[in-house]
Amino acid sequence: MLATFHSQCYYNEKWGWFAKSYLRLGEYMACRQADRVITVSKALTKYVNDKYPQARVAYIPNGVNMPQILAPQEITTKWNLTKDSYILSVGRLVRNKGLEYLIKAYQNTSTEKKLVIVGEGLLEAELKALANNNPNIVFTGNQIGQTLEELFSNACLFVQPSESEGLSLSLLEAMSYKNACLVSNIPANLEAVGEDGLTFKSQDTDELKNKLQELLDNQDRLNDNKEEMYKKVVQDYNWRDLTDELVQLYKEIIELKHK
Repeated sequence: MLATFHSQCYYNEKWGWFAKSYLRLGEYMACRQADRVITVSKALTKYVNDKYPQARVAYIPNGVNMPQILAPQEITTKWNLTKDSYILSVGRLVRNKGLEYLIKAYQNTSTEKKLVIVGEGLLEAELKALANNNPNIVFTGNQIGQTLEELFSNACLFVQPSESEGLSLSLLEAMSYKNACLVSNIPANLEAVGEDGLTFKSQDTDELKNKLQELLDNQDRLNDNKEEMYKKVVQDYNWRDLTDELVQLYKEIIELKHK
């Protein structure tokens, strides 16, 4: 059996004690019973090795395919968004994603750029109330296909404010679209963006506001970070390379079962 450990979901406040208990039980069973446990981040790898030393861990991170950059078409028609005219965040609208800090920080930032929040979730009404009908805060709901690709392709800055992550696919996608990325300083985000990444202290609205303002006022720094993020995702998170590692792992398990 092969199990993949994506994240410690029991830290999400949406789950009650009963659900959190079963999530922890699932983690225990997977790490104790699986022939191999794939961990998608180095932080999770360390966690599993420390807590379940008998587990046979294989670190294979999440990956993305390198996309085609699209010009704004649908996003201009729907929300009047143009190239570099907005800050982007993509993910579920739930408590541990930190979007309340991003909205508060943005509300105190001096900029003409819009804040575009893509996704749906239990916190949507609360976040919209926090936005207080600001016309420059755009909630798009869930998006897929060309519309989502255009949103990634044309942002001036991507912000990942999560309080906890396994390894964020939306962050990796943003990097693959050559976005500058500002992230909370949780282990998974720091791992993704590397030592030279743009970060702020998790849950710190004031620091996030200051970093946003600093970056929006410094286009050269944004441009430099775009190149750094793209190089990082090509080097470490390209599915073209990671697929080979997965195939090899499956072969090892098949050989193990036939001994």
